[in-house]
Amino acid sequence: MADRDVCQFGLYNVLQLAEVAEEAIMRVKDLSSEELKALVQEAVEEALLELLGDPDRGLELKEEIKERLRRSLERAQHGERSIPAEEVARKVGLSW
Repeated sequence: MADRDVCQFGLYNVLQLAEVAEEAIMRVKDLSSEELKALVQEAVEEALLELLGDPDRGLELKEEIKERLRRSLERAQHGERSIPAEEVARKVGLSW
């Protein structure tokens, strides 16, 4: 990709983010702080995905992982509770 293409691509994303920000500003008085935070996070995530792409795109899950996910979904459908993400994060020393 030529330098000019990179600049145009970056400008396009900045303009998209500006549009999202403008919409947020127009509605900000009606949003709770949590709703505003979610809106900003979504806009940033979209911009980053466009810039960086999805590193996992085109990759296949290993059969072992697919099977673990199937079993997990089955347990959830039968009402079995799983460990909350917050608890897992705390156990491994992450702040959630």
